[in-house]
Amino acid sequence: MKVFITGGLGFIGTYLSKALADKGANVVVYDNFTNYINPDQSNYYHMLSWRLKHIDKKVEILRGDVRVQKSLIRAVRKFEPDVIINLAALAIAQKTREFADEATTINVHGTLNALESLRELKKVKKFIFFSSSFVYGNFKRKYVVETDSLGPIDIYGGTKLTGEIFTETYCRELGFPYVIIRPSAVYGYGDANNRVSYKLIENAFLKKPLIVHDENTRLDFTYIEDIVQGTLKCIYSPKANNQIFNITYGEACTIKEYINILKEYFPKIKVKKQKSDILRPKRGTLDISKAKKLLGYQPQYPLERGLREYLKGVKEYGLNVDSIK
Repeated sequence: MKVFITGGLGFIGTYLSKALADKGANVVVYDNFTNYINPDQSNYYHMLSWRLKHIDKKVEILRGDVRVQKSLIRAVRKFEPDVIINLAALAIAQKTREFADEATTINVHGTLNALESLRELKKVKKFIFFSSSFVYGNFKRKYVVETDSLGPIDIYGGTKLTGEIFTETYCRELGFPYVIIRPSAVYGYGDANNRVSYKLIENAFLKKPLIVHDENTRLDFTYIEDIVQGTLKCIYSPKANNQIFNITYGEACTIKEYINILKEYFPKIKVKKQKSDILRPKRGTLDISKAKKLLGYQPQYPLERGLREYLKGVKEYGLNVDSIK
């Protein structure tokens, strides 16, 4: 199988690229090596170095920007992939407000360009679009299913919902199968996007207070290996064709519960509360019954195990926290 992954050097993309290569797939990673967090406030370059080593000699890496249609189409035409996975995105909700124009051109127009590249191919087994739990907006019940109403309340969720709509309409028009994946609160070693887990663990290592907006916030924390497992099933199973899946752990935890687990490793950590972000949707558990039934998806990493694996990665590869101000 030949797989073309936009944003393939990102956090999820790196793990997915390696997993596909290990299964014998021929993988091309298409990435523009961009980060939206100030270098003195981020571990991006340390993590990028680790990601490159992680997939070294396993995949082909092309530097390219999904916003440049001609270059993207040229790369796709040359490789002639069986599967295209669109992971390229400005994937930090807070930064999509700060860089709204870039968020739109990457998340929306970049997705359109990836879909346009399908016109250059005679046959594609599948187009996979990575969406987000942000498309649901404020969760209206304890377990959110894929057919629930969608109502994003921020720019990031809006761009992801737009990407979903274009993915469905393009693939139906062109006659190619598609899959839409909705992840939530992904965590694990290799992340550098200041997601909730990353900031909590980074501050714990830096011996800084853990910044918490609302310790009762519930998130469906999903370890990176579970995301990869679910995505592989979406790639290889024909039952995934033309479907939307919640691919998460399937049981939300509160930030307080997360911190209590961290305290087993960092007993002296302190918590500092800050004002809540009103534009961040109130989330919770994503129902994964559909993925379990159709794909045989079975997440393996409850938060306790996932954090243990995350911290093992930090111990082995480091966080380079001394470089962060």
